[in-house]
Amino acid sequence: MRGAHHCEKFAWRLAWLARLVAREVARGRIGEQPLGILWENMVFKTAKTTLPFLDVQGPGRGKLFGSYGASGMAAEIDTAIDDGHGILCLVESKAVPDYSLRREASFIFAAKVHDHESARTFQWRGLHALIASSGRLDGIFCRWCFRQGIDVVDPDRFPLNVLARLPHILSRDEFAVLLEHHAYDWLGDVLQMSLDERVDGPLLLRLPGRIAKLTEAKLHDLNELQAKLSESVWTALAEIAFGDIDLEQRESLLLDKAYIEFQNLGVEFPVDANAVQSRVLRLPIAGTR
Repeated sequence: MRGAHHCEKFAWRLAWLARLVAREVARGRIGEQPLGILWENMVFKTAKTTLPFLDVQGPGRGKLFGSYGASGMAAEIDTAIDDGHGILCLVESKAVPDYSLRREASFIFAAKVHDHESARTFQWRGLHALIASSGRLDGIFCRWCFRQGIDVVDPDRFPLNVLARLPHILSRDEFAVLLEHHAYDWLGDVLQMSLDERVDGPLLLRLPGRIAKLTEAKLHDLNELQAKLSESVWTALAEIAFGDIDLEQRESLLLDKAYIEFQNLGVEFPVDANAVQSRVLRLPIAGTR
């Protein structure tokens, strides 16, 4: 990752993590019902192992790094990371079955983010708000998130802050075989990214001028572009990996490799003893990594 910011590296890892958890659920190795706390802790552990950063905070606290928001009331953030360079990342972790997360969850998270963002103690120059879902999200939910300046990641979607800066995230070979170069260019146009954002990053949705313009057709475009470009990235990654085998097998091997890498970082994938081992189901390449 050439010149990638901490929030971009972290978001990239969360996309892998979500896809891996979805595979383990499909295989029957992780039960869906007790997944919530497990997913929260996995996201937090991933944050702690994505270096460097200045400070990181996990679930269970009503304050943000020791301070209440403008309301003076508790507003829990599941994971918060201060990168030490003026960017704050706030993450809401959600673990519900595919396409069942309701838009109300985005409203609640947006209110908590705004409460902290408008506090007198808020000291950062930029904020990346992200809903990290272990289950797939529908387009309506994603559009509501974008409208409120919230990015999303799920087993089939890379966050927008990653997709908007792909030349700095992917290797040159991976970017060269990307099928949707026009979608990448279009995404930058829809977001009206400045030259500094394109070159130096990061892309942040929560800019007053940007949020105001994310309405109607642009929200539809963002949803479509995120889905299409994410699928293209997964395909590009699989195409250049592991030699002359079919794409589905390549992605399975990529996920196996990522599984080991997460375990080496200390991010565990506990096996649910009550879950019934099903036949192995490989995720379609047409998702999003």
